[in-house]
Amino acid sequence: MKAIILLSIMTFLLISCDGNRSGSGIIRDKVTSQPIDKVKYFSLNDDQSVSFTDVKGEYYVYGPIGGCTPNCIDFDAEYSKEGYKTLIIRNPDGDIFLEKE
Repeated sequence: MKAIILLSIMTFLLISCDGNRSGSGIIRDKVTSQPIDKVKYFSLNDDQSVSFTDVKGEYYVYGPIGGCTPNCIDFDAEYSKEGYKTLIIRNPDGDIFLEKE
């Protein structure tokens, strides 16, 4: 009987686990592959504040908290900088290449 109760509790905890997707990488110019600084980015699915890439073009973005069983909630992130086309990516992770206007 104790085994059934323990198994039920463990199953409930696994099903109700919360988490989120995240992504990181470098924003680069599509032609030169050089990092781009001061690119504005944010998650479109969350009330997360707006962030900017550093001088190395590095970004880190995360989606909303939600259930992750069997998969975490998808999220979209927007990347923009004056002189470049705005880009929206679902579940971004790794290097991102922006194209000039």
